[in-house]
Amino acid sequence: MKAGKMKVKPHQHKNTVSRLLIFGGPLLAFFVFVLVILFFPQEKNQGPEFDESSEQAQHYEKVIKPTAGEVRSPVLKSEDRAESISLGKFEGDIVARPTIAQVQTFEQKLAAIRALGYTLSPEEIDAVFDLLNTSYRPELGVTAMQWDSLKNEALNQLTKQVEFPEDIYEQLAAVWSNRQLSDPSREYAVQFYVLFLERAIREKSFTEDDLQFISTTLTNSKLQGTALLGLGHLVDDFPGLLESVELNQAAREVISGRTSPRVRSAAIQTLIRIGDASELTQIADIAVNSRDTVERLSAIAALGELGGDNEIQTIIQIQNSDAPLFANAAQVARNKIFSRLDANQAF
Repeated sequence: MKAGKMKVKPHQHKNTVSRLLIFGGPLLAFFVFVLVILFFPQEKNQGPEFDESSEQAQHYEKVIKPTAGEVRSPVLKSEDRAESISLGKFEGDIVARPTIAQVQTFEQKLAAIRALGYTLSPEEIDAVFDLLNTSYRPELGVTAMQWDSLKNEALNQLTKQVEFPEDIYEQLAAVWSNRQLSDPSREYAVQFYVLFLERAIREKSFTEDDLQFISTTLTNSKLQGTALLGLGHLVDDFPGLLESVELNQAAREVISGRTSPRVRSAAIQTLIRIGDASELTQIADIAVNSRDTVERLSAIAALGELGGDNEIQTIIQIQNSDAPLFANAAQVARNKIFSRLDANQAF
């Protein structure tokens, strides 16, 4: 090799380039970032653009802008809340709370209902009952099932109120008495009536006058199944309920009358709940001959809960049937009867 000349190996070039990229790349990126900040400053979000004379602009200036930067939904006064409109997200996710009637889609209406507080204004309560009493029609922008679902959610919000809305029982009775409404929405009114009764009993604010409306549902073929099941669950908390609404009599009439298997099943379960064995002959016939699975299983369960020696033969007959579902239910019923008989003999 001649003096003064040095050959550079190819891999040494690659190492030099790699070092430049590793150490120089971040510095170059930082330099570009500083230039962007200095020469292209970001404009602050000034909020949505409205026509200054519009209702949206006035609402924004009055309610939304003063709370800008707070990441929460503002608590509006009832009059503001009743007039609020859906403005979208801006200024720290502050969103005006819309009323049920002011939004169109199912999701928006559901969100508006769930946004209701625990102390509703009279206007908001009226809006809820307007919803409950409105029959479904396609121009509402939702399906019939969604409309019923919204009503169920609205009733659920009413149960969360600090105080009962005034005339709540009468209002719910008006809903289930309205034959223009769908069967599910009328049944919801009955179910939630019972929930209000349960809360009133728990809070010791219950009076027998509160039962004056619910008793009418026990003779309504569309509603009596729901009413029987609901009221049957209140018997333990309020024994006087039996006499007040003649629950026993209503259940007996359902079992011996012409009605749907669903309602008859509810009546059987009610008799189990209140310990009424007066209809065991009818129930035994249902346990053997019914073609409805739920009704037949309810009847077999009733034989086990309420029956005695006279029902053993019927249960054995069911056990010998070809259907394992009913045979297994009959075995459970038979065991319950024997356990009860053994306990009685021990005394």
